[in-house]
Amino acid sequence: MFAIMKKRTPAELADVFVAPGRKYGQVAGSHIDNFVMTQRAIWLCGDCLPKFNPLKYGYVPKLHGKNRLPFVRGNCDGCKQHDDQMRMLVHHTQAME
Repeated sequence: MFAIMKKRTPAELADVFVAPGRKYGQVAGSHIDNFVMTQRAIWLCGDCLPKFNPLKYGYVPKLHGKNRLPFVRGNCDGCKQHDDQMRMLVHHTQAME
């Protein structure tokens, strides 16, 4: 038996690599804890950032672009809200200057 492969657009292929985010019903703190245990990058909005102590877990802010801007645009890992000025925190072992 053969599977029929559907041709996908570049946008559909890019969606395959997007992280699914927090599961419905999962507490935001446990979702962030999973990221900390695996040393993954964390995106937090201005409301969620004070609730997380990055230095306690070895996280540092990641600066982007030629102007070294500290902001990223996307969905917050804590509250799932879209924001244009979120902070991206990476584990200090993965922070390259």
